[in-house]
Amino acid sequence: MPTSRKGSTRKKVRKVEYRPLPISLRLAAMLRQRANGSTANEPMLDKVWKVAPRFRTVIERLGLDPELTPYCLRYSSIARQLVRNIPIRICASNHDTSSIVIERFYTRHLAKAKQSDALTRATLLDLYQPPTSNVTPIRAA
Repeated sequence: MPTSRKGSTRKKVRKVEYRPLPISLRLAAMLRQRANGSTANEPMLDKVWKVAPRFRTVIERLGLDPELTPYCLRYSSIARQLVRNIPIRICASNHDTSSIVIERFYTRHLAKAKQSDALTRATLLDLYQPPTSNVTPIRAA
């Protein structure tokens, strides 16, 4: 997957990097089938603005909110990875963004992670907990 070259300025132009991106076996099979019927220089995937009309058709067929955009898929993918406790740096790399951006905009999904309740509960004070030692305080008469 090519990177977006974010952060480039006039002084420093970033080159396009290619990073491996894990995909499902089903998607791999679909891409392999599409590659068999295309020429060597033909792109496998369309640009987002070319996908939008087909995306709109799918949204209408599924009866979903017509305000949804292809970018929503990115957001939901990040949220799913965070809820499943994927490390933030790996999630950021998979989505061509920084861990700072993930922490800034997706914090509520971090709080929904299964382990967050246990971690928070471990730090709470329990004022009504019975004494754990065999020493009984002496009461004044």
